[in-house]
Amino acid sequence: MAAQHLHGLTKTNTSVAYKRRGVRDLALAAATANLGRMRTLVTAVLVVIGLALIAVGIVYFTVKAGSLPSFFPGHIAGSTSHRTKHGIAAVALGAVVLAFSAVAGSFMERR
Repeated sequence: MAAQHLHGLTKTNTSVAYKRRGVRDLALAAATANLGRMRTLVTAVLVVIGLALIAVGIVYFTVKAGSLPSFFPGHIAGSTSHRTKHGIAAVALGAVVLAFSAVAGSFMERR
């Protein structure tokens, strides 16, 4: 009985090769789907962090240094001034994180 050759594989080995390729393709598809979920999760976390930093910046602008929560940097007991530089830094950092999440999200969606 003569074996038919297809790209170096005999007919009996061809089905095994296709099964292996199917498993490999399935594993690649699963890994790609997990990677997509991970990218979405990272983008969502960056958005939340950016919005939180902007909220902290607004708190620095609106609340006096003596009334800030004690865990905030810049809290000075009895102070009546606002922490404008801390507010500017927090809002700027929040904007940078939001911009990074938008850019990272757009690059991740293209691939």
